[in-house]
Amino acid sequence: MFPVFFVSRGTYNRSHNATPWQGNMDPFFGCDKRTVSPKRLFGNVCAANREGPYKAPIKHRLTLRTYPQHPTAMEPLRDLSSITDWDHFTPSVEGYIPPANLDVDVGELLECLDDLQGGGTIANLFVSPDTTNPGVVFKNKILSLPLTELDAKAFAKNGVMVDNHVYELDIQKFGCSNPRWESVARAGVDSALAKTRSVSHTASLTSITAVIAPGAQSLDLRPVQKNHYATVLVILPSQRTSTTLHISHGNQGLALKLTKTAPFSMHFIALYTGTESARLVSPSDSILYLKYQVFKADKFVPSPCLADVTGARPEISTVFAAWRSSLSAGVKVNNSIPDHIIYQLDGTYANGVNAIGITHPKDKLVLGHFAPPAKHFGFEILLAHVTFTESSRWEHYREYKEYYNEYDADDYEVGDHGDISLDVECLLTALDGEEVSDDQLADTISTVIEDEGLIFNEHLRESDDGEKDLEIIDQSCYTDTLKLKCVKLATHLVIVPAL
Repeated sequence: MFPVFFVSRGTYNRSHNATPWQGNMDPFFGCDKRTVSPKRLFGNVCAANREGPYKAPIKHRLTLRTYPQHPTAMEPLRDLSSITDWDHFTPSVEGYIPPANLDVDVGELLECLDDLQGGGTIANLFVSPDTTNPGVVFKNKILSLPLTELDAKAFAKNGVMVDNHVYELDIQKFGCSNPRWESVARAGVDSALAKTRSVSHTASLTSITAVIAPGAQSLDLRPVQKNHYATVLVILPSQRTSTTLHISHGNQGLALKLTKTAPFSMHFIALYTGTESARLVSPSDSILYLKYQVFKADKFVPSPCLADVTGARPEISTVFAAWRSSLSAGVKVNNSIPDHIIYQLDGTYANGVNAIGITHPKDKLVLGHFAPPAKHFGFEILLAHVTFTESSRWEHYREYKEYYNEYDADDYEVGDHGDISLDVECLLTALDGEEVSDDQLADTISTVIEDEGLIFNEHLRESDDGEKDLEIIDQSCYTDTLKLKCVKLATHLVIVPAL
């Protein structure tokens, strides 16, 4: 058994040309719009913000469909070009099942955004430069490497056939005799898992498998227990020239060629449990691989999962369903229902950028997740280009009438001397890059930033990317009055009801 190791606010009204209505039915929840005023169905934000409990008249109450199945998510966009024309963008709702329970905590649901892995992949290959032989022993024989066809067939005679041309031994019937292999395997598994969300984990060696040429194996990647989130295969050195692992999940596919420096390198492949299809194909050369199962160590930490990199996240669809339900009913189900959602992007983009210009991997993933449910439930996504200026002023004492001192802005930080003053300017643009004139919304966003209101992925104040400027604004015989400014730029996604 492989030993355990650890890896590591305001309200506003907007107009919009597009209309979600067709016929007499509300396309979001199936209510008859003839019995509910359009104003209430689109959402009376002011009514939703009244103090104290609010009860809608009986004729305005909605009868929502109930869905016995578990809610599913809308498939996130991989190509953002379709949303540059937001009015004509139509998201796919194939397979989407709305949630039955809309009394949800929006902030809690949107915590799933933290888990999205913009640079992630459905599988990852790491070719180890370490040539340590694990010293595989079965029936008192040490397997020589690189693997030969003769050795592969000899192993097959001792293994259990689990598929056509595929033979396996479980951990009770073999071992790794080289004491150095433990540390090599640990490093290799960690490197293969590098593109998954980092959590403390344990890994155990469970089996060794031979695929005899010409052979292929469909891998079973079902979890063996709740905390099992990944499986790592270690393809042992051989003379192979044509072995490939084909992986697919949802609308993503990947083919990993396993031939690079194959005679003397270990190929570590990390695969998520729950992957729809993973097929190992070796048409002309036999291969041998070790299998490690990886388990999350902390039961209170969410497991890394395919949804981190592929979507779809039902939590995000549920947020928009609950938000639209609240607007349609004219009363907030709970205090977590927002007036807007603001999310700071990791990249900073020039004014006038369109959706295609959003290039940071995590930003593309977040926008791709937001867009389908936002449009389906009648919301609009804007870009807010923010100029964030912090400044402070103070008197610097010097020698009498020495008026020509020089000061370096890099020697000071805003707030080290004097009080900090803050100025926030906001320019709104649509996803096609065109400027949006909405002073009230721009002021609302500026106020939220100034007051440190709820902004998802907020890191503007912690950023060190600001441009500093230091100037002398006044002088006396003994003092220079200095003013230090630091200007930071940021881009935010802003989601509001498309009324």
